[in-house]
Amino acid sequence: MQQSSVMVVALQPNFAWRFPEQLSRAGLVVYAATTRNNLLRHARGVSQLDLISDLAMARDLAKILRKRRPTIILPTDDVSADVVRKLHAEPDLAALIEFSLGDPASYSLLASKTELMAHAVRIGVAVPRTLEVCSRTEFDAHAAAFIPGALKRDGSWGGIGVAPFASTEEAVTAWHHIARPLGLLPAVSWCLENRSLFPLVMRHRQRRGVSRLHIQAWVAGRVLKCGMLCRDGEVLAIISFIAVCMRGSTGPSSVMGIIEHPQISEVAGRLAADLKLSGAYGLDFIEEPQSGQPLLMELNPRAVPVMALGAVEGMPFDFAGILAQSLGQTVAPVSPLPSRVVAVFPDEWHRNPSSTYLNTAWHNVPWDQPDIIRAIVAAQWTARRYRKLRDWLKGYLKRLRR
Repeated sequence: MQQSSVMVVALQPNFAWRFPEQLSRAGLVVYAATTRNNLLRHARGVSQLDLISDLAMARDLAKILRKRRPTIILPTDDVSADVVRKLHAEPDLAALIEFSLGDPASYSLLASKTELMAHAVRIGVAVPRTLEVCSRTEFDAHAAAFIPGALKRDGSWGGIGVAPFASTEEAVTAWHHIARPLGLLPAVSWCLENRSLFPLVMRHRQRRGVSRLHIQAWVAGRVLKCGMLCRDGEVLAIISFIAVCMRGSTGPSSVMGIIEHPQISEVAGRLAADLKLSGAYGLDFIEEPQSGQPLLMELNPRAVPVMALGAVEGMPFDFAGILAQSLGQTVAPVSPLPSRVVAVFPDEWHRNPSSTYLNTAWHNVPWDQPDIIRAIVAAQWTARRYRKLRDWLKGYLKRLRR
């Protein structure tokens, strides 16, 4: 039997470096396509590594896919997923993209948070009260009815396209923050902090295009999430968890409490079947405090961090093993996680270096990959130095204007 291969694509700083070793252990040949400063470059288990330019992502990835010819593609961030979807327009890559992501009829919906919320309502999935707004006038007319709420923008990720507001004044600030394209100075600052030109590329795209906006009621409940692996509309594996700690109100989960949640599993199965999904996806929910019902907040059309943790109790295989099995590989069972409460490295360390969870939960530090740890520590040190300089410069300029 021919050995199957997977192309891990990481175009933003994220957790993708955790996947290659797991995928390789599951018997898959692992290719990696990433940018120059991504930690995926240091990951163990990669057979072939190809670099992608921030300024020509689609062109470079298309060349890499034609050269490596993987069995399946695994996008690990929103930019990667967007680029892979766009490559469906290439006739020689269309079949590979469909096998990796599922029915192309759902691609435009997956790219729009606004349209996804409307579609979820159409198929009977509960969501927080949501309203699309097409202008400042429309936003001003309805914002008061959503206090507290949040203004959200399509084509964003990692919480940067979400602006919560709890008053009329904050709503005005939210509009100016979200409705306008990313400013030049914030884009340059983001470039320097992440050592990437992509924020400038994103700013250029925002200035050329029109992003849909929607207001969503803010629900003060527990944040619930899941990661799922699908094939032709069927959920092959799912892990649900409570976001015990998060980096900011809209950031990634830094401490996860693994749970069983039938309602989340039911919604995941309904969405997978309706959209005919294949590949890796993540769902975000907020728990309605009175009823305990999970309300769908977002569908992430790519792999999510919980999928890289390993197998949980009751699962003989991790996501890498289940993916390999779906491709016809024979896979050996793996041991489950030592705890259902996980402090995610480096997110919880970044959030609070003195967090008690670093000692009481399972802290998934990759001690067997010292190059990764050194690179993470070096990147954190560089980012802190830059933020300190940036904050000093802001203060200095503010004093000059007085």
